[in-house]
Amino acid sequence: MSLPTQALPNLFRTALFLLAGLSGSQALAQVNGITQPTFTAAEVGTVIFQFTNDTGTPTSVGLQPSMADFQHGKLHIGSGKDSAGGTPLVTWWNMANPRVPVLEQSIELTTGNKPHFITFWGTKFTPGHQGPSEIWDYQTRTRLSTYNSGAGALWRSFQPPYEFNTTNGYGVSPPSLEVASINPTTTARTRLKLIDL
Repeated sequence: MSLPTQALPNLFRTALFLLAGLSGSQALAQVNGITQPTFTAAEVGTVIFQFTNDTGTPTSVGLQPSMADFQHGKLHIGSGKDSAGGTPLVTWWNMANPRVPVLEQSIELTTGNKPHFITFWGTKFTPGHQGPSEIWDYQTRTRLSTYNSGAGALWRSFQPPYEFNTTNGYGVSPPSLEVASINPTTTARTRLKLIDL
């Protein structure tokens, strides 16, 4: 079947109109329940909320917040709960209204020092604290596995299927880099190589 030449521009315009309508409706919808906050002109460039580090309150982010990241619609803050940076503390905040963040959960990690970074992939994450390497499920906030690399890692990076651990650099051990493989099903790690830096 062939269409008359004059019908093609009308057909094209109709198709564009339908595509624009569909993409617009999808753009306005919530994705995974995440609401995109908006800000007034007066709020741009100003502090609209300040987190507390008063460890006597249940909504504290700790005395040494060292990293934050916004993932899966939540603000994740890693810190050291005490003044020395020990007792790693991880908090999840609902930021649907950034003027009044709501603490969803606070977890003290059992060993190590404050987190220095975080790595996400899928629904998994690692809090990146100094101490044994831990992989968590971000949605359920449960620990999936722990791995004591022996590298005394301060900086840890995950690029699945690999994990990279480096010594802390404070002179307590020789500088080294460990490369481990990550089992995609169990998240168990196996050392592949330890490199003297």
